[in-house]
Amino acid sequence: TENTRVCVDKLPCSICVTRSNSIFKFLGYFDDFDRFYTLQSTENGSVEFQGLSNSVIKEDGNDWVVFSSLHSNRLRLKKSKFPIGRSIWQNDTKDVSLTLTHCDLYNEFTCDDGKCITISRKCDGSNDCGDASDENYCNNYESAEYDINMSPGSAMGSYVPLEVFLNVTTLGEIKAKDPTTSIDAFVVTMWEDLRLIATNYDLEPRVLDGNNIWTPKFNVIAGNLTGMISDIQYTQETCRMYSYFFIPNYNNPITGTEANVTKVACESRIRFPVSCSFHLERYPFDRQQCTV
Repeated sequence: TENTRVCVDKLPCSICVTRSNSIFKFLGYFDDFDRFYTLQSTENGSVEFQGLSNSVIKEDGNDWVVFSSLHSNRLRLKKSKFPIGRSIWQNDTKDVSLTLTHCDLYNEFTCDDGKCITISRKCDGSNDCGDASDENYCNNYESAEYDINMSPGSAMGSYVPLEVFLNVTTLGEIKAKDPTTSIDAFVVTMWEDLRLIATNYDLEPRVLDGNNIWTPKFNVIAGNLTGMISDIQYTQETCRMYSYFFIPNYNNPITGTEANVTKVACESRIRFPVSCSFHLERYPFDRQQCTV
């Protein structure tokens, strides 16, 4: 509503009204605090977040702290910032990026300030978060120790099928004086690469930079398995990843989800020369053959 919009825009706090049964998720790299909290009011009129097991997030002077009844470890949020949204929390040794959110992890994105927007508005080229954070986390995947020179099968110690679809679109001019021609073709290749972890939940396939991932390279041989190898000219290449089965990953402070990429598909437009062996004795009633 318009009133809700004004509240989000004008107040430094992103919470105006929330249901008493709202569940808040605490996302980020830690393993000693609760992941789920409810918002509770205290006797002095302030609020705190009560974990479903043993943790509490509450004010401590000008800071916010999260602590547990099971151990003495603490995380602290300084500068009086309300803990909703994505913030830098501090412990004794390092700073960590954590997110406290009530957004739906599968249908909404949590802005840095805690506002929820629909997932389709994330990385769409428009600043939908008040702090423009929806355009800051647009890398579609992450990978650990990824070697673009190593195929998925070699990296995983297994065999990975490669699907190839070739459609010849144009046959170049053939000249008798120069027994060669060129072929323009459209090639689609598909394979699995489980080293890639999708970081953005979206039902639409996301475009990948083919220079940053392993992609198959092809040779064209002028003949049946033997013959001169022709150079391939790539005139255009677009790669996409398809990943529809997302699972929770509460260590991810950006989305709280992840998915192994189920398919990578690259669409390439290529051009390559082809040698022909012409027999012109019956010209113009002849039929010539060029072998690839």
